[in-house]
Amino acid sequence: MYILGNMASWIKKQGLTSFENRAINPLTKHGGGLTMEVPIHQKYILSIPEASQYFGLGYKWMRKFAEGHPEVAIMRGNKWLILRVKMEEYLVNLPVNEKGEKRLEDY
Repeated sequence: MYILGNMASWIKKQGLTSFENRAINPLTKHGGGLTMEVPIHQKYILSIPEASQYFGLGYKWMRKFAEGHPEVAIMRGNKWLILRVKMEEYLVNLPVNEKGEKRLEDY
């Protein structure tokens, strides 16, 4: 875990005991600066690899699904992004077939 000296002293002044108990994410080096790591379940917008991991669906399937469902995906430049909350709603509201199963269509 990467913590700056100033950050460590700030944590002590605030009386915080650990990152895990207070849901504070450690700072990480990223591209020459420092960024906060946000847990995947707290993100509103997921990249295709993150969404694939989060929902347990394949990367290629998720990519093609995003192309055909503008209600759950947006395109930023040449990159598809999945709206996590909308995708969760979509999956919960899947229709039930005659066998009583919820099935995802092919894209």
